[in-house]
Amino acid sequence: MSSEFDTSLPSIRLLQRYIKEKAAIDLRLNDGSTLSGRLLWIDPIFLCILAASEKNILVRRDSIATITPQ
Repeated sequence: MSSEFDTSLPSIRLLQRYIKEKAAIDLRLNDGSTLSGRLLWIDPIFLCILAASEKNILVRRDSIATITPQ
């Protein structure tokens, strides 16, 4: 995974919109499990979601298969 963080990419702009709108999302991970919560921030390696349990969860971006807004 590149350490570059290209904010001109449509995928990054969409994730930034989810953050700004405080949108709830579902993350389907490569192992088939799903995490749900509100996207708080993204960086070149991780993203952070606020789960229903009010805990912050860090997820490696390369472990994510899909991101779907709720």
